[in-house]
Amino acid sequence: MGASQIMTQVQDYRAFGLRFRSEVSMPGLPVVHGTGSMTGRPDVFIRRGCIDDHFAPDERTIRFNDWMSGGDGFVLDVPEVARFLVRDGREIWIDAASDPAIEDIAAYLMGSAFAALLQQRHLLTLHASAIDTPQGAVLFIGRSGAGKSTLLAAMLGRGYAMLTDDICALDPSNPGAPVVVPAFPSLRLMQTSLDALGKTSDGLTALRADKAKFLLPGQPFCDQPRPFHRAFLLVPRARGPIEVFPLSQTDQFETLGQYTFRRNYYKGHGSADFAFQAISALARRDALFRIVRPESGLRINELADLVEDQIG
Repeated sequence: MGASQIMTQVQDYRAFGLRFRSEVSMPGLPVVHGTGSMTGRPDVFIRRGCIDDHFAPDERTIRFNDWMSGGDGFVLDVPEVARFLVRDGREIWIDAASDPAIEDIAAYLMGSAFAALLQQRHLLTLHASAIDTPQGAVLFIGRSGAGKSTLLAAMLGRGYAMLTDDICALDPSNPGAPVVVPAFPSLRLMQTSLDALGKTSDGLTALRADKAKFLLPGQPFCDQPRPFHRAFLLVPRARGPIEVFPLSQTDQFETLGQYTFRRNYYKGHGSADFAFQAISALARRDALFRIVRPESGLRINELADLVEDQIG
């Protein structure tokens, strides 16, 4: 299929506050260096092998399009790339296709497979980016192409620290406020976003073999969990000015449900009630706003100005 051939080389990485010991390269994730870097106990093992040796579907197994879930774990099937088995929030098995590119495996591993793992660890996963501010974590929520990662990059240019991109994991168990867990210091940007930021893709790692997205280092980066403060839903529209509107609690609940990353997975894990309660609690904080912007022309500096004014 492409770019880089898969090679088994065990390495420890750090992401979402977890230590991953992986047999597959994970571009963009910080490598654990130093004395004893491979001797500490990892939180998660990522291994290569035949998942049929570790997963046996039965009549209780839930099946939904490209995934299934049962007592032995969660299986994601990506044709011509790999099958992924996620178990107990502590283990991911990768059963690769005949000749996949490592970029394609990494894209699904660090996306859907990570989401399943985080959900198994009782975290709420939102399709959002997030920055750290003096008031706490500020989230940018929206569909693909809404401008979440581009706005994140613009805010980093203004001195705010990155917390996460694409998948935002929140721990709702904190008694004061839900806590945003820092992911890893890399952004996923398309060429159009790089153009809007005045950057080039020269020297950047392609996340996918088709080079649809590139990894941009996310600095400064906050590596500590931060309490949730505010969230903005980014909504492109045909024309008009950039404006911000508060949302009713009903709209906040519906929005958070709609933009829960891989929300159907929670049913497979048997934790749909957990997700419902976490979303309800977040909506009750009454801290979600809608920002509308023109579909054509991101006007990123104007958008960043508005966000700064609204952070409070």
